[in-house]
Amino acid sequence: MFEYNETLAQEGLIVTETNIRIINYEKNDLVPLTGIHGVDPFFKGGRIGDEKEYPEIELCIVHNVQINSIDIQINLGRTINIKSQFITNDYLLSNGRKLGIAYKILNSQIEIARIFKLKELRCIAIGEKNKIDKYNGYITWAKLGYVMHGKLSLGKFSNLLKEEITLFNNQGITAPSYLNSATLDDLIRSAEGENFWMEKGFSWDAKFELEENSESWKIFIRYKLKRGL
Repeated sequence: MFEYNETLAQEGLIVTETNIRIINYEKNDLVPLTGIHGVDPFFKGGRIGDEKEYPEIELCIVHNVQINSIDIQINLGRTINIKSQFITNDYLLSNGRKLGIAYKILNSQIEIARIFKLKELRCIAIGEKNKIDKYNGYITWAKLGYVMHGKLSLGKFSNLLKEEITLFNNQGITAPSYLNSATLDDLIRSAEGENFWMEKGFSWDAKFELEENSESWKIFIRYKLKRGL
């Protein structure tokens, strides 16, 4: 099994089909970085994609697991870039939403990513009101510590709040205080703000910074404490 090697990490070696045997990686040693062990600690499968012109590792998993006597299907994709010290969580689809699958997978992934000395998880938090039954990442990942970044997402968020404030002002009504939120986390920390985001929110660029003092970490710990996890 793979054990973190400081020298290899500093040299920025990437695990590929061609150098796996050279640095003694086994393909499935990267499986823990997907977070799948949060729901199945003994899972060893997975498929690593071909690295063509890109220096990343793409790993996809389709897995059926039974949790609390309920059959759960999990389909996820990850792009792991050890050299640049981040993972892109390309997608996560599951029919076990009410069983806390997202939290379990993220919690496990965070633990392993920190062992690997990675700095960041990235994803697109997909969803909107009309698709929330299938895609709820736009609210779920914000609750779990992903923070919005990128000019497009941040600009769209700012404009949404400003437009809502203008609508209230045009009617001579004082806008609700949640519309003055500086961040998405600020917005959804109130019930009114969360309801507003569920109604009018959108897909956004997200990142989870793995340093303990990061905003992501603070939100994640708050989530765990609130739910006694």
